[in-house]
Amino acid sequence: MGKPSFVFIAPLLAVLVSGCFEVKTKTEVHRDGTLTRTQIISGDSGEVISSGYPSRIDSSWVISLSHPKPGSIERTAARVFRDADALTEGCTDSTGFSITMRAEFQKRFLWFFTEVTYKETYRCYNPFRTFPLTDYASQSAIEEYLRHENEKAPFASRGDSLAMKDAEKRGEEWEERNIFAACFTEFLNGVTALADPGLTPEVVAAHKEKAFEIGREFWKQGYWNAKGAELDSIARIFRLATGSARVRQAIDANAAGFALFNRKLAFLKDMVSCPYSTSIVMPGQIINTNAPTIEENEATWKDLSTHLYIGDFGIWAVSRLVNWWAVVVTICVIVGVGGLIAVAIVRRAERKKGSVESSGAP
Repeated sequence: MGKPSFVFIAPLLAVLVSGCFEVKTKTEVHRDGTLTRTQIISGDSGEVISSGYPSRIDSSWVISLSHPKPGSIERTAARVFRDADALTEGCTDSTGFSITMRAEFQKRFLWFFTEVTYKETYRCYNPFRTFPLTDYASQSAIEEYLRHENEKAPFASRGDSLAMKDAEKRGEEWEERNIFAACFTEFLNGVTALADPGLTPEVVAAHKEKAFEIGREFWKQGYWNAKGAELDSIARIFRLATGSARVRQAIDANAAGFALFNRKLAFLKDMVSCPYSTSIVMPGQIINTNAPTIEENEATWKDLSTHLYIGDFGIWAVSRLVNWWAVVVTICVIVGVGGLIAVAIVRRAERKKGSVESSGAP
């Protein structure tokens, strides 16, 4: 399974992608507000069994394993939640290395019908967001890209295609700048901790842009491994930029910071490389949704990873259920009222006839 087709995909992330899982989640919405959540992870690695991606799975979930084809494994986890708040809590992970979302359920009674609205708002998973994407691409360009990805529609003109290629270049710089900013911060913290008079924070800051340009070339040449950034490569970048032989000591002085940086980088690699789709199964007929695909009462979003790489994204659906008891009651009332009216008309006619007969009118 290949990585998602991102326009905004840095060369660094491209070299990190080496394999992936395929992830599908489904939320079945029940009329009483309870929710059944199912998470399916499939791939060719034994890591599928213990993976915490995209959200944590504990003993409260019912877990099953299968082998749909030789060499592959599929883990299915399911759990019933009492309400939307419970589902939100169940998809919350304080570590910051999973997809988190907030669920909302609303029900509106309209006599003949009941409208059910269900929403899931997912948080952006990208841990490197020092600079907003709108600093590098216009909001309209971002929206056009997402529309193109969702609808798989061809570009209306060659100009639109060229505009997207330009946005791609700026998007790549956005990614590289954000990842480098995090790396630079950790290096600066190491320099401060090292307290070497020959390698001061001021010296490092003066060579920041040079280090960034060297780092870009390193990323393109693949000097970052699939598990995270090689510390030797980072040391080489800053040694070439500053001319100091003490950069590796500065990195070692902030070992915990670089360990966290590498963990974030590996997490981003997993998120980018794993296709992630989700669906909502609604009670009754779906009458409105922002899903690109609807089949009967199931709404599906196949490119959720694309949206969440850039920012937060909400999915929602509205369905309508027929309140048959209300229909029956209404029919009974109408029939009953109609019957009473008919009886009243008959009785009135009879009284009028009797009055005429008693008056002796011919």
